[in-house]
Amino acid sequence: MPANPVSYPGRGTTIGFSVLPLASPAVYVAMPQLEKFDRSGSKTETDDVTCLDTPGNNKTPAPVVVDNGKYTAEGVYDPQNPNIVVMQGYQQNMTQLGYQIVLVDGTTLTGLCYVTQFEAPKIDRYKRNRFSFEIDIFGVEVLVPQGGSGINE
Repeated sequence: MPANPVSYPGRGTTIGFSVLPLASPAVYVAMPQLEKFDRSGSKTETDDVTCLDTPGNNKTPAPVVVDNGKYTAEGVYDPQNPNIVVMQGYQQNMTQLGYQIVLVDGTTLTGLCYVTQFEAPKIDRYKRNRFSFEIDIFGVEVLVPQGGSGINE
């Protein structure tokens, strides 16, 4: 680990969506008014394949399926903005989308997803009306560091 790790603020990070099939080059429409989003992380489910021939007392796991995780996001709801309202249509029609996240340092994450939840408006008397959505990642997410080559997660 470097002696002086580098960290960046989240402001300036964008997430954009594109309806499949992706154009070449892909055109991603940025999701406006986002204040936060979070990734759950990926995990691998395993099956216990321990049998009488297994040496010692250790269980023997076998990987069977990968859950690529999901993103959840929240922001200020603007019913006049079609890029927010269209998310509910994607969710109701079960539309598969391409997504691209661009971090403030230039790192990009791309992949395919489904909108699995959309909530708007959320009302709080002391805040602006809110919306939130959740996307499930479908397949492999590709991370490309600024100036680097792709890393499949």
